[in-house]
Amino acid sequence: MTHTILRTLAFALITLASLCRAETHAFHWVTGSIGGLSDRNLAMLIPVAIGNKTCDMQIDTGANGSVIWSAESNTNEQNNSLTVKFGTIKATTTAGPTVLEAIERCTPGSPVGTLGNAFFERGTLVIDSVRRQLGYQPGSGLAGNNTAQRFFYATWAPADATWVPTGGHILIELQTSQFGKGYGLLDTGAALAEIGVLDELWWKRLVGAKAMTGENITRFTVNSWGKQVECYLAQTTIDVTLDTFQLSLRNANYCPTLHFRPPVRVIGIVGMYPFRNSVLTIDYPGRLWLVQ
Repeated sequence: MTHTILRTLAFALITLASLCRAETHAFHWVTGSIGGLSDRNLAMLIPVAIGNKTCDMQIDTGANGSVIWSAESNTNEQNNSLTVKFGTIKATTTAGPTVLEAIERCTPGSPVGTLGNAFFERGTLVIDSVRRQLGYQPGSGLAGNNTAQRFFYATWAPADATWVPTGGHILIELQTSQFGKGYGLLDTGAALAEIGVLDELWWKRLVGAKAMTGENITRFTVNSWGKQVECYLAQTTIDVTLDTFQLSLRNANYCPTLHFRPPVRVIGIVGMYPFRNSVLTIDYPGRLWLVQ
């Protein structure tokens, strides 16, 4: 009996310590319409301390790296060391004159860069879409949670790469009613998406044979790295659900000329739209995730 009480007390103290270390920050959505579609959330932005400035940056779990600048630096420019700080998280990176100028002139609502998985991977990230709050605590925040599900933290690089990749990509399990299970890449940077299919095979599987010409197909264009890319949007004709959570993906989009082909077989990119009324928790050290 005494041992049971002591174990319970120890667990409570550990939980209390974890809660005390947790921090919460407000974020805001950039909203708008793409290609004539109805208004949706397009990007999740948070104010970040960059050197002696505070600028907005995007939270993007579709990016494996730590800090990715929006402005392109000239390879001949001399890079300077720069500290990026969000709450208790710090990262040291480099930036050239072009990036430093963008930071100096930054304005709210216009992100100067992206924070990817490597920035948060030593702790647990909590995204409350309803309250527009971003929580973080060091270490595993979902340890011992029986309703949390495993994710696969995949790291890859081109076969001829001379660099070592940082961070990873969060692959969660999707269940389809006719074609079994597959992976979805969890991407908070794709804020407006439910599932962005990566190849024509899965596009036809999810929305039917008339995937490009059907009357219920919506065509739209997006700007990708300065180029206008044609995309398609349609309702799914089969059931697609997220792991064991009671969330269905009812709309899919597909951009044939966007050539993102990960070496791991992935059905598509799962954006933030399915979690618009939920709290999404990503426990990087424990490789666990939860939707509430």
